[in-house]
Amino acid sequence: MLLIGQLFVVLLLLLCVAILIIGLPGDVFLFGIMVIYALSTGMETVTWSNLIVLALAAAVSQGGEFWLGYRVTEKSGASKGANIASIILAILLGIVFAPLFFGLGALLGALLGAWLGAFGYEFFTTRDIRQSLRSGYGALTGKVLGFTLKIGITVFMLVYSIQNIFWS
Repeated sequence: MLLIGQLFVVLLLLLCVAILIIGLPGDVFLFGIMVIYALSTGMETVTWSNLIVLALAAAVSQGGEFWLGYRVTEKSGASKGANIASIILAILLGIVFAPLFFGLGALLGALLGAWLGAFGYEFFTTRDIRQSLRSGYGALTGKVLGFTLKIGITVFMLVYSIQNIFWS
């Protein structure tokens, strides 16, 4: 019976990685599932130190995604307004496009929103098409790098959690 419960938890953890693609915070959900697992098993295999590692990883994942997106956009020469527009439009289009393509629309919407936000703001304020394109591509690159970091850290959290569930 214990093995069935463990396998069910692993299935939930795998789903946490998958839901990243539709724009949900799978890393935070993964941490929450591991807290519930740890408490329900009396902290036998997952300890407080394991939960701290997972909490730090989730915090770095969330913060790192935001920071990379902001920083790369800034490095592309985008103005602060373009950076903020990029973030806002990425969130809005991620939500609007979420129902499309079985949830993959959220990712596409966030990427498109990041580009459109930075490009549109720069173009309407400067009328400089080169700078607008540079800002848009900087925002898009930052979003992709941030999302890649988030996936990598969430996969680490998954492997670390499975290791603690079965081999601690």
